[in-house]
Amino acid sequence: VKLEASSEKAHSDVKIECKADLADFSKLTVCSTYTGMKDAQVKFECKATNPLDFVCEATYAMGKATCGVKFSAKAGLPDFGIRFLSGPMFCSLLCKDKLGTVSAAGLYKANSDLNCAATYDHSLAKGNGKLTMGVVYQGLYKVKISQDQTVCCSAKHSIAKGFSLLFGAKYGIADGNVSYGCQVSIE
Repeated sequence: VKLEASSEKAHSDVKIECKADLADFSKLTVCSTYTGMKDAQVKFECKATNPLDFVCEATYAMGKATCGVKFSAKAGLPDFGIRFLSGPMFCSLLCKDKLGTVSAAGLYKANSDLNCAATYDHSLAKGNGKLTMGVVYQGLYKVKISQDQTVCCSAKHSIAKGFSLLFGAKYGIADGNVSYGCQVSIE
């Protein structure tokens, strides 16, 4: 059994949340979110029985850009991120795993029906990366190609309200492997 509670009455700029697994009190977490500075948010979450087991994050928005940092007692170096949103374009850069992994993402909304996106993840320790690019049309048809030379596509078809079919296929250019499937969704 789980219990969650929150309050915004302690201070006008602070929200306090508690989450508990009633079977194990050591899993009780307390989270405090401060929004008293314009365009900024600071969040601190810890175990109630061990406050040194914490995660802290802060974000700040400057015009079209938002930057953030996240750290914990265990992690050492913090994770850093920045995102930029301007009209139909979105991009982000994230450095995590003690600055050992860098991830970049971009999205361009060509029109109300067509979105194009790309992601690149680079491991500094391994010295390699992975590029993935994709296109989505009307939220129903998707095509994705990855650096590992796989092409994936899917199509969603609504039969009736709350009843849809999703068809998908994957083709490995390098090895010629093909896989496919169908998913039925009833809501």
